[in-house]
Amino acid sequence: MKTYGVPNDLLPNLDSLTIVLVLPLVNRLYPRLKRAGVAFSPIWRMAVGFAFESLGMAWAAGVQGWIYASLPCCSRPRACTASHNGALPNNMSVAVQLPIYIFEGFDEVSAVPAVYGYAFNKAPKSMRSIIQAVYVLCAAMGSLIGLARNPTYKDPSLLYMYVGLAAAMVAGMMLFLVAFHKQNRRGDGKTRS
Repeated sequence: MKTYGVPNDLLPNLDSLTIVLVLPLVNRLYPRLKRAGVAFSPIWRMAVGFAFESLGMAWAAGVQGWIYASLPCCSRPRACTASHNGALPNNMSVAVQLPIYIFEGFDEVSAVPAVYGYAFNKAPKSMRSIIQAVYVLCAAMGSLIGLARNPTYKDPSLLYMYVGLAAAMVAGMMLFLVAFHKQNRRGDGKTRS
């Protein structure tokens, strides 16, 4: 993709910037929704986070499709003779990736505080540290799986990988809502002793 001199490493910082800008607004929104009688339980906040992450992966799949449809190399970026030995990227701006990081920021604003709060409120006092550690361990395991699969991510199959991730996240969100529908009806609940 064409970067126009902007380093690729700068894009993921948009995720953090989104969190910094949106989190205070969301923290003001939840109490107003509660006063208005709209129950937005932690289960729903987590599901909304899953939905935002699914949108991010769906957008990434769309971007990958656009890359594969653009010249000069189409589905083999920097790998055709028209790319002058890999010096010329496909005619696509790196800016089309920005919504991916914004969606991920919204995901983290919605889901992460809800996960920590729900786990802290539902766990017995003696288990709170363990529950938080298990959550972080699960995130680490997901990262390890991603790292292990990293060698398989190659052109022209990246589009299928992003579509698969988006579909798996939507399916995971649906399974999550089904699995936790009873807890969702109970609301936030009280802290257990």
